[in-house]
Amino acid sequence: MQCLTPIGEFAYPSVFRPAAPMEGGNQGNREPQYQLTVFWDEDDPKLKSLQKKIEEVAVAKFGAKAVQMLARGQLKSPLRHGDERPDTGWLEGKKFMTARSTDRPDVVDQDLEDIIDPKEIYPGAIGRMDVWLYAFDKAGNKGVAAILNNVQKTDDGDRKGGRRSAGEAFGGSDDEDEKPSSRRRRNEDDDETPRRRRRSDDEGDATPRRRRR
Repeated sequence: MQCLTPIGEFAYPSVFRPAAPMEGGNQGNREPQYQLTVFWDEDDPKLKSLQKKIEEVAVAKFGAKAVQMLARGQLKSPLRHGDERPDTGWLEGKKFMTARSTDRPDVVDQDLEDIIDPKEIYPGAIGRMDVWLYAFDKAGNKGVAAILNNVQKTDDGDRKGGRRSAGEAFGGSDDEDEKPSSRRRRNEDDDETPRRRRRSDDEGDATPRRRRR
């Protein structure tokens, strides 16, 4: 089922170059994949329509009982609770969806113009995904997953993960004590240090020589 996610915040983007799959993937696919995670507040009302589409895909594959199976965790869902990712404090109290694909997704801005600069897609940027929801039943794993088709960035947001841009890092005022570079200081010190005078050939010629008889 084709599906547009609600607008949320990006995380773990690898939409220009495929990333190595994480350990413990749902279906054991070890091929590098393009991927993107989008997260929302847990009580975001826009998630109701997304959850309904997930349930529709599950019911088509596993029958009417699939809705309860999803609620109980007996079927895996692409829409998950942030508590399942304790490695990042900023997913606490959130819900998130990760979509993957072996094909590179198209990436556009709010005006549908192509984005070609990878720096434009970062953790914390605002946008949404175009995904394909499908049900799977393989090697004991059952549930619904999402294939990443397209990505749209709609706005900039607060960068997550502790990294900042060069403009943010160096754009502020400098400390006056830190302005002179070490090279400049070294050159000034060299100018004040007396240099050892090298004896020239002319000076050697000026030395009186013993006169031969």
